[in-house]
Amino acid sequence: MSDSLHDAGVQSFGLLSQTPTPNHFQLVETFANVKAFDAHVSAQHSVDFRTNTAPFLGAPYDERLYQFVGR
Repeated sequence: MSDSLHDAGVQSFGLLSQTPTPNHFQLVETFANVKAFDAHVSAQHSVDFRTNTAPFLGAPYDERLYQFVGR
């Protein structure tokens, strides 16, 4: 994740885990715009992160995009 902090347009990262099951988690990321998001998800370090964490996931990687309402 440290490489991601240097990606242009990154605003924040947060890791949310469920208690008492820490293998259930969500990685919440915010970006300045869709261009910054697209650049981040296609960066080699992001691809490597997904590849390296896939064996530990109990379900397929689930990527969802949200936007703030009324902003």
